[in-house]
Amino acid sequence: MEEIKARVRAMEDILNEQRACQEKLKENLEKLRALNEDFLHLKNYYGSDDMEEDLRADEEGALEDIARGVLTQDSVYELIGDRYCLALEMLACAELIFKEY
Repeated sequence: MEEIKARVRAMEDILNEQRACQEKLKENLEKLRALNEDFLHLKNYYGSDDMEEDLRADEEGALEDIARGVLTQDSVYELIGDRYCLALEMLACAELIFKEY
């Protein structure tokens, strides 16, 4: 009987962990989707005339009183690359899930 109880407890733990993980993923995917337009705005800003103008203003010291990590260029470039890699990971995860059905 103890073996059965241990098995049921283990399966209950898996069930609860899977539910929590899926709920967090669902919430984050919804947030990612909702923020997509902002991401596209940032992506279009990267390398644009506006960004060039902002870089010149920063070089002149006009922006020292504000956060300006976006002007490092690497930050935006890395975000774009990370987003691409994340999409590939989501596809791989989806493939793994669909293989089980």
